[in-house]
Parts: sequence; structure tokens; C-alpha cells
Amino acid sequence: MMAIRPKAFLVGAAFLSCLASSASAADAWVQEAESRLASTRTYPRSAQVRKEAGTALIALQVDGNGLISAYRVAQSSGSDILDREAERALDRIGQFSPPPDRKPRAVTVRITWPGPQDKLID
Repeated sequence: MMAIRPKAFLVGAAFLSCLASSASAADAWVQEAESRLASTRTYPRSAQVRKEAGTALIALQVDGNGLISAYRVAQSSGSDILDREAERALDRIGQFSPPPDRKPRAVTVRITWPGPQDKLID
């Protein structure tokens, strides 16, 4: 029977704790990016008239300083108008806060346009 050495266990636990902390910081960073994107979006009048709503998933490449280096619509909102607005919102932002570890990363963020009944009017 193999015994776990206390030192190895403590180092392993510290490593797992560090990983969990990094993961939660990365999750918080993505949530912050989604929130910023949501605050920058507009609801185009043409989409309002057509009563279009939906959620687009946007794949982003972000450098260590938070600069958006590339993006694409990974999953359409179901509306060409709203998908173009998602791209315009990213152009307006241009840069997020730096990722927690300041390493370039690829992430997917969502941007949602509720239906007209939800009163998202700009």
C-alpha cells in the first residue's frame, strides 16, 4: 500500500487551488466582456420593426492587453441585422480589460437582443 506524503499532497492541493482560482478569474473576465458588449449594443430600428430577437455567439481572439485582434459570428442570432450589430458593437469596444493572466486567449461571448416585449429600446 502506498502512503500519500503530506508535502506532495499539500503541493497538489495548492496547485489545484491555483487552477480553480485561475479558472474563476477567467470566467469573471468573460462575464465582464459579455457585460461590456451588452452595454455597447444597440437594437437597430430595422430589427425592431421586424420584431427580431436572438442571441449571437461571437468567437474572439484577444491579446494579452485585451485588444480584440479577430472575431467572427460563431453562431448566428437568426438575424443578419443583429449579427452585423454584434460586429459593430465589437468595433466600438476595440479593447477589453486585459485577461487576468495577461495571456492571449480565444473566447466565445454571447450577445442577446430580447424581443420587443422586453422593452430593449435605444
